[in-house]
Order: sequence, then structure tokens, then C-alpha cells
Amino acid sequence: MPLLKINIGSNFLGAAYLIFLQFALLPIILRAVGTEAYGLIGVFTILVTLFGLLDMGMSPALSRELSRLSAQPDAGRAMQLTVSTLEILAGTIAILIGTVLFFASDFFSMNWLGNSKIPQSIVANCLAWMALQSALQFMNSFYNSGLQGLQRIVLLNLLQAVVQTLRAIAVIGLMFLDPPLLNLSLIEKFFALNVLMSLIGLFLTALFLYRTLAAFKPNNFEIDRKSLFQRFSMERLRACWRYAAGMTATTMVVMLLTQLDKVILSNVLSLEAFGIYTIAATVAMAITKPAPLVFSAILPRFTQLVALNDLVQLKATYLKAVLLIAWIILPISGVVILFSEQIFNLYLHGQQDYKKVAELAAILIVGNALHSLTYMPYALSLANGWTRYGLNISIVASIFLVPLIFFSALNFGAIGAAYAWLILNIGYLIFSIRYLHKSLLPEMYSAFYKTIALPGVLFMLFVAIYFLNRGTKF
Repeated sequence: MPLLKINIGSNFLGAAYLIFLQFALLPIILRAVGTEAYGLIGVFTILVTLFGLLDMGMSPALSRELSRLSAQPDAGRAMQLTVSTLEILAGTIAILIGTVLFFASDFFSMNWLGNSKIPQSIVANCLAWMALQSALQFMNSFYNSGLQGLQRIVLLNLLQAVVQTLRAIAVIGLMFLDPPLLNLSLIEKFFALNVLMSLIGLFLTALFLYRTLAAFKPNNFEIDRKSLFQRFSMERLRACWRYAAGMTATTMVVMLLTQLDKVILSNVLSLEAFGIYTIAATVAMAITKPAPLVFSAILPRFTQLVALNDLVQLKATYLKAVLLIAWIILPISGVVILFSEQIFNLYLHGQQDYKKVAELAAILIVGNALHSLTYMPYALSLANGWTRYGLNISIVASIFLVPLIFFSALNFGAIGAAYAWLILNIGYLIFSIRYLHKSLLPEMYSAFYKTIALPGVLFMLFVAIYFLNRGTKF
């Protein structure tokens, strides 16, 4: 079986398992800690995402550079130096920013999350644990990118499955037993446990990345792990800095658009109301999870095909990936949207907030499903080194939609922010797809829409029935 099919299959199996764990744990955690404390988990999601802004494009640059070098003979030395050089930079950022956030936890607990019934000291302690975990997750994402670039997707999914299984067992035990530990509250213990699990995951990912790189090591060359000067290479930094810089600008604007609603809501809503939004957003993200998984598996292959100038195979692989995402995500998203209230009633065991969660989740899922269709065009642009594609689209979107997000979130709360996200992704699907294809592969523009036509019609039918049943106008 071709490596690409194995990697995509591995990603789906791994994702299905992780989504199962996530769905199984959510109601258990919610019943144990309550909706308000669950809102802190949403705050952590924001923190991890904003922490990713400081990546400065190093993770995607690492993945792309390793993909490119792995297609070349005798590139082992360059690959090892690329990893070690970017590792030094990423580690420095993680330590500095993690330390700042750790000591700023009191300030943020009073000035950002002051609208809470949870004692301020507990919120501050949770934020401190979040700072540590965010730094660990930052580095873990870096090493994950290395394994993705080397197309060791099966290994990466196996590592994630092992760590998340250990985490699930520990979380279930914690939620049911709540053992006494240093006079910490249950939610504080939850975040402390996650720090431990992130540390284990980081160690395993880094270990296996360097073991994989050892297979590419040329004769008579080995990096001295104790020698900082030997591990850092300006030549390797120069080789990927332009791509990394382009990704940094793109990431910053994209994060602004995708996280601004959550940042505003976490400040203007009560922590309990933000917890409801967090539950809806978590489920919506899980349902459309296959899109980024296909993206991470296909990007190294796209990069290799571009490097080999195999345009015929690139086009064929591209359309297959687009079709795969459309059929996997759109029909199931439509079904979940149509029956969202019944599904959340069963899932949350009839808790009083399930109708609010269902309404928010349905709107967010529509936006996420449309967003999933933009992953393959974006992967195509990155494989060609065209980082300005995402940046240009995001800048134009921010000019029109940042004011809309502010207005919607501040005046209509969570439901307004959800509709702003939907409008954002309608615009992305209409304008960014045309821009990408007309610039790179003009002949594929109509082929893209023909490929997604049937699953797209089914999806829109489900969405139309949902809104008509609710008496809501588009």
C-alpha cells in the first residue's frame, strides 16, 4: 500500500480514537467540575492557540524542510542541523513565554477572568498550570511537525494514542475519586495532571524524532548534543527563514480571525456562559477533525511532488484529497446539525444547558464544515512555498470581519460570535478558492467545485432543513 494511503488511514484511525476519548471524557469532566469550571478549559484552548503565534513559522518550516530534504540523497546532516537549529529557538521561546505567563497568572485572573464565582486564587493557580502546559504543548507541536515532515504519521498517531489513553485513565480516576492532594481543588488537579501528561508526550515525541533522524545520518557525522555551537547552523536557518517568516505573518492574522471571538467572549461573558460556548466549540471542532488530519498527511506528499515537478500526479492527488474531505465531513456534519438538539440532549444527559449548546454547536459546525474545504487549497499553496496566499486572504478578511466579530460578540454574545464565524468561512470558500486556483492551477478551479458538488448539495440540504425548522432566516 502506498505510504500516502497508509498515513491518511493512520490519521483517521488515530483521530477516531482520540475523538472517542474526547467525547467520552467531556460529560464526565462536566458533571464533576461544573459548567463554570469547564470554561477554564476553554481559556486554556485560547492560551495554547495564542502561544502558537510565537512559533514564528518554525513548525511548518521544519515540516516542509524535512519533507523536501527527505526526497534528496545524502541530506541527513542538513536534516539533523535543521531540527537542532530550530529546536534551540523554539525551546528558548517556550521557556521565556511560559515563565512570563506563569508569573502573570494573578494579573490575568483578576483582569481577564474576573467575572467568575470560582475563587480568584483557584483561577490564578489554574492559569499558572495552563502556562506550563502551553509551553510543553508548544514544543510538542514542534516535534510533531518534524515527524509529519518525515512522513512518520503512523508512529506519531501511535504515540498520541498511548499518551491520550494514559491521560483518559488518569482523568477518569481523578474525576471519580478526587484524591486529596496539596489542598488543591478538583479543577486545579485536572490541570496539574495535564501538565504531567504533556511532559510525557513531549519526551516521547522528541525521542522518536531523533531516532528517526538517525536513519538519515551520513557516515562520520553525529551532532554533539552538549555542544550548542555545533547544533546551531546559520546556513540551515537561512534556508528556511523566508518560508517561516511568511508563515508567521499568515498565522498571526489567521489566529486573530479564529480566536478573537473566544478572547472577547471569555472577557465579556460569565465563566459559566463561556463554558457553554466551549462545550459547543469542542464538539464542533471534533466533528470536522478529519480535515486537518488529511492536511498534515498530504502536505509532505504535495511538497515532494512539487519538488519533483510531477504536475500530473499533483493534480490527481489534490482532487482525491478534496473529495475525501468533502465526503467524510459534509454529510456527517449535516446530520449532526439537523439533529443537534436530540443529540446533545442524549450526550449531556438532559442537563439544563443542552439546548443552548446545541444551537451554538449547529452554527459553529456549519462554519467549520465550510472551513474544512479550504484545507487542501491551503496545503497546495504551502507546498509551492506561496505563504503569501494565506496572508493575503486573511488580511482582506480581517479588514471586513474583525469589526463584525467585535460588534457581534459584544452585542449578541456567544450566538453573535458563532454567526460571525459562519460569515467568515462563507467568504473564505467563495473568494479564497478562486484566488488560489487562478494563481496556481487555473484549470483546477472548476474541477474543485465539481468534486465537492454532490456532498455539498447534501450538506446544504440538511442545513436548510435545520434553519427552516427553527424558523431562522439566513
